[in-house]
Amino acid sequence: MPKAALQPVTDREAQANLKKSIFKPVPLEVIAQYLPSEKVDYLREVCGGRDPYVWGVKPRSDDSGRKQWEKLGIGDVAFFAAFGRAVLCGSIVLRHEDELLAKRIWNEADEEIGSFPLLYFMSDVKPVDFSKHFANRLMGTKPNDNWQGFVVKSEEVSAPLIRLADEADLSPPAPALDQFKSAIEQLLNGISETDRKGSALRRLEQGHLRNHLFQTLATKSCAFCKETFDPEFMVAAHVKKRAVCSLKERLDFENIVIPLCNFGCDDLFEKGYLIVDHAGLIQQGRSLEQSEGAKRRIRDIIGTNCNWWSPTREPYFKFHRTSVKEPLRKFR
Repeated sequence: MPKAALQPVTDREAQANLKKSIFKPVPLEVIAQYLPSEKVDYLREVCGGRDPYVWGVKPRSDDSGRKQWEKLGIGDVAFFAAFGRAVLCGSIVLRHEDELLAKRIWNEADEEIGSFPLLYFMSDVKPVDFSKHFANRLMGTKPNDNWQGFVVKSEEVSAPLIRLADEADLSPPAPALDQFKSAIEQLLNGISETDRKGSALRRLEQGHLRNHLFQTLATKSCAFCKETFDPEFMVAAHVKKRAVCSLKERLDFENIVIPLCNFGCDDLFEKGYLIVDHAGLIQQGRSLEQSEGAKRRIRDIIGTNCNWWSPTREPYFKFHRTSVKEPLRKFR
């Protein structure tokens, strides 16, 4: 499971450095002058050919900075906090120590050593907005913990903050098709999605799918309720469960995913309460014995046309409806 790294950025130096490597990424051609070629190639792949974001940690005299930095792994999430609030988060894809690169990025005047040589690279940076007090309460730590210094929390303590990052749509910009294919092939060839590299590759895959649905096709309408939402409230949902898709099916991104909203439609489809029949009409799947709110949502949708259905997508919709274990019942 990913860990949360708490990174305070309140002081003047940190605020200046944000403008150089977080508000804008660091060009790969600059990074390539310092990192080994295999690490540069890895960054290019996992960031979808785009430039990464970079931050650095001070070793400190008691080595506390290094000890925290060494806890970082691929897939962990850094939360940047200033003046009592977390304002940004980024998905970590690489950790690397380099004094000269740190000096180059942040224009440090010290000729002897860079102040922040313990670097971590992020494929994406997204805005968040919650107070430290709220985060401390979620993590079960002291409410007045001021996040003094860089610290990496345990997986268990981090879980609530990682969920906040997911809700902030923490996905990288869409990679090119060859990076998308490479990520899927690696995931299918034995890289566990629970390990660090697998987590980063999964984000790369999701970034491509979201770009296809919400940018390339410029659609923001839910395929079930037909309401229009901002992309942050939409899901690139797999029609056929992703875990049982073949490589060919995973690469069929034009047909394997469907745009659904976060306001009930995605959950009702994923859990089998709504299905799409062979004619493209939305029907009831499993029955609901309780939950009047969900029943009303279903009543409003069943019998309407799924505007995402097509003959080429029918095999995936057929798999979905036949995977619903409970016999279909008439919805009343």
